[in-house]
Amino acid sequence: MKKQFLISTFIVLITVSFLFSGCSEECEDNMVTVRDTITNTTWLLEYNEQSSGNQMYYAPQSFIKNGAAAFASNLYHASNKWVSDYSIEIPKEININVDTDSLKLTARIRNVNGDGIANEMDLALKNSNALMAYASWQKGSVSTFCRLGISGQLTGSLPELLTDPSSYQEYSLSVLNNQVTAYKNGTILKTVAYTGSVGKLGAIGILFRGYGEIDWVKLYKGDKLIMTEEFNVDGTTTAVWSKP
Repeated sequence: MKKQFLISTFIVLITVSFLFSGCSEECEDNMVTVRDTITNTTWLLEYNEQSSGNQMYYAPQSFIKNGAAAFASNLYHASNKWVSDYSIEIPKEININVDTDSLKLTARIRNVNGDGIANEMDLALKNSNALMAYASWQKGSVSTFCRLGISGQLTGSLPELLTDPSSYQEYSLSVLNNQVTAYKNGTILKTVAYTGSVGKLGAIGILFRGYGEIDWVKLYKGDKLIMTEEFNVDGTTTAVWSKP
């Protein structure tokens, strides 16, 4: 019995040794290690009254439900001039520089009701202190607040960014080679240039005048999908991150 145990142990050791020493490069790339673990970050909803500056913050339990992120009708809001701003921080394990990396933020969104005055929808790249790249789509025929660019270098009155926000569509914002581009359903609407440096990406954001709804969100670095969120679990952030 002892001899049989020693033989079995030897076979197991040889097998384990073979599996690790004979693992191909592709195999090693697919192995999960402690250093590949990415810290979970959480969606945050900021309610902001533009007229008074009144602000409130909500956790995912308040706004993720039925496969979407949305400002619930039972949450307090002013009669008009209020915004709902959804944001999620970039995990500390992921280092992205807006000046040197090709980035694209895409979200399937709509804003049926707005805030009683406008039906604005915005996508934004942020750092810890301020807005970075930004695109604003508006309902109607007045394009004054259809804007695109880098904070401090926003170009306004862009009729290309007028839209019908009543149904879900895919909107995107990209930054590459000191240019910011806005898209709808994969089609380029407008590109503007900027100068200077804006630095490291700290968070992504989606903002609405009024309620607004988000079906899903994706973030790309180059051709690689590094984050996807589908809001498929009520009250919980389910963003999946991958290292670039």
